[in-house]
Amino acid sequence: MTEGLKSSKKRKLNLFPNLVLDWEEELGRTFPWREELDSPYKVFCAEVLLQKTLAKHVFSVYESFFEKFPSEVELAEASKKEVVEVIRSTGLYNKKAEALISGARFLKEKGVREQTFHEMEEKVKGVSSYVTNAVLCFCYEKKVPLFEVNIEKILTNFFDIETRKEVEDVLLTMIDKLSKEKLKDFYFGLIDLGHEERSEEDVLLKDTVAIVSVDEYSFERMIDEKKYWRFKKDKFKREVSYLATYRTSPIQAITHVGKIAEVGKTSSKFVYGLRSVFEIRPPIELKSGEYPATSFKYSTIENLLNASSYGEA
Repeated sequence: MTEGLKSSKKRKLNLFPNLVLDWEEELGRTFPWREELDSPYKVFCAEVLLQKTLAKHVFSVYESFFEKFPSEVELAEASKKEVVEVIRSTGLYNKKAEALISGARFLKEKGVREQTFHEMEEKVKGVSSYVTNAVLCFCYEKKVPLFEVNIEKILTNFFDIETRKEVEDVLLTMIDKLSKEKLKDFYFGLIDLGHEERSEEDVLLKDTVAIVSVDEYSFERMIDEKKYWRFKKDKFKREVSYLATYRTSPIQAITHVGKIAEVGKTSSKFVYGLRSVFEIRPPIELKSGEYPATSFKYSTIENLLNASSYGEA
């Protein structure tokens, strides 16, 4: 899918998941249904309840719902009125109650297993592909696309694409490269970013990057230890969220970027602890005559992703 794409789009495809994962680790939300991924039944119910409502409304009924309907057996035998009484505050309660009961009956009949959720969308009225794919992804670690309004908005804006087919291609390309362990956190990050008050462009693109040079020894230590040292006399004058680095010998390209997690001090240096360090692919070339006039420069993630050379970053 990436053949023929210009360098900036390839770079976005490679870096975007890491940006989302870093953001989610630092600022992501926590909910009980994210802590119970070993229960496909609970995840199924939570995803139905989350449709077209705020997570806080589902959180308010989550405990009482599973006290009353601890498994698919109890929910399958419940009346619509009984379910509505518990979930009314989540909105669309009639449709949700019908989908929950029908889904529970299907689970009771077929068993709570992966194949059941593959079949559920076609055979159970009111259960969307998003709900079944969420269960398959979060509980069974399947690399399936999750489409909802906020996720689509983030991807269309970030990658400057328009059609659902383009969004699906971009999403499948990215999740294909993720480990199963990181897959669910990537989706949680996309979902949480969609609920940010700031626009997703501000969240992911406008953070400040310091582009710095490092010698070979310091570069290896940065990769291995996730730390970067800087003399106090060379203190950054701005609040910096990321470091992008190129080696001083030989100077060829900006090859790595790291998210700053913490800043410490020694008697003579600042010590920047990095949450992660990942490779920039394709790298940002330092063309002939572009040797930096200063030891570092400020930029943004947006410029870094779109640049073809150091001068444009």
